[in-house]
Amino acid sequence: MKRFFTYLMALALVLATLPSCVKDEARIFEDSASARIAKYLGEVQKLLVDAPNGWVMYYYPNGPGESRNTQQIGGFVYTLVFTDTEVTAWTELFEDSSTSLYSMLTDDGPILAFDSFNYNLYYFATPAGSAGNIYGLKGDKYYKAHQGDIGFKILSYSADEIVLRGKRSGNYYKMYPLPASTSPEEFASKTAQMVETFGVSTFEGKFAGKDAQFFVNLNNRQIEMNLGSGAGENFQAEETKTVAFAYIPDGIKFYNPVTLGGVEFDELAWNFQNKTFSYGSDVLQGKLPDYWQPYDSFPGEYTLYYYKTAADYSSQKVSTFDITVSENVRNKTYWISGMVHDHDVVGTYDRSTGTISILSQVVGTSPGYYYQLSLNNTPAGKVNYDEDKGMVGLWEVGSDPFTVHFKDNGLWSYECTGFIMYQFTNAGSRVGRMETGEWSFYSGSGYLRYLTKIVKK
Repeated sequence: MKRFFTYLMALALVLATLPSCVKDEARIFEDSASARIAKYLGEVQKLLVDAPNGWVMYYYPNGPGESRNTQQIGGFVYTLVFTDTEVTAWTELFEDSSTSLYSMLTDDGPILAFDSFNYNLYYFATPAGSAGNIYGLKGDKYYKAHQGDIGFKILSYSADEIVLRGKRSGNYYKMYPLPASTSPEEFASKTAQMVETFGVSTFEGKFAGKDAQFFVNLNNRQIEMNLGSGAGENFQAEETKTVAFAYIPDGIKFYNPVTLGGVEFDELAWNFQNKTFSYGSDVLQGKLPDYWQPYDSFPGEYTLYYYKTAADYSSQKVSTFDITVSENVRNKTYWISGMVHDHDVVGTYDRSTGTISILSQVVGTSPGYYYQLSLNNTPAGKVNYDEDKGMVGLWEVGSDPFTVHFKDNGLWSYECTGFIMYQFTNAGSRVGRMETGEWSFYSGSGYLRYLTKIVKK
């Protein structure tokens, strides 16, 4: 009985303390959770709307087929102007602005959502179906688009910076108010001009008191920064940092700050006239390969030189036909007409090296079939269909007329000497070479065994 009485007394004491605890909690959290998050969202929205010239957003998708939080295609600039219900977006990618609705939501935290279609904001987030999408992206590579975001968890905010995290990509997105002297149109346009005119991939100089080599991947917007000793091929790296970046009107801005040689920084300034990068008093001089050519050098009419057979190659008996290279997506791709009878082939421009490439690709389709430009190694009788492999064309330095020599791009275990046009069923079964007709080469068969060069007329 004594034990039971003691238990009752202990229980009474515990119960007596409960109202006090609840009362204390009420004093700590005067508003409900929903009221607090609504207030939070209201404060963020007021900042978005009140910025006189809007905000610049550094937008980092992962890239097609990539895992979360990788930034494999670098960053892109958006400028955004908000009203209470709408957002107008400009971007370096497209000339015109696009306006749509947005929402401030609660979904496992405070969310900024671009939840009605916006042509500019949806580019990296719109997946490709079997027939592609409105941006021209198609194929399995883009079934998740570029893993871009249209919904963002709000992590922190102030009048100077809003930090978001993409719900799909896992990447961080930072927003800064545009200065009064810069309109959103102007900032996006100047960034696009920076992208258009940059075109330097290798830099050397001094940084933090040491010899430095910086390498810029212009295609995927990554920069590798090395400190060490020496120059050129004799450079020995001692410290290396790699980070994704976005272009800005006067340089590049990193995905996050980097510490190199004891110096923390997140931007490099660009001097177009001198082709230099600088941070403070440190200057690195840009260098281009001798064969580097700008995008606009390659369009034109050419004579293509090749060998029809292995015997012709051995005896150096050259054959030719005419092709035309024309602009497709500026600074990225070309159309090559006349290589395949009635269909264009895509040529790829590499801004890092100033070269044009012809890679394995699907050239077109007919009901039940597709037609693949495939890689060929004639001596070994090998074939490859990988879309990153093929031949790269390098300008012959000082050539007149303008001459481009082709060679294997080094990504296949065999040397690519030329191409084959194959027909496949939609299920992926190879039917055979296209020896005649609209899908054959102007060589007069399904083979273009040895492609050597093109010479501008």
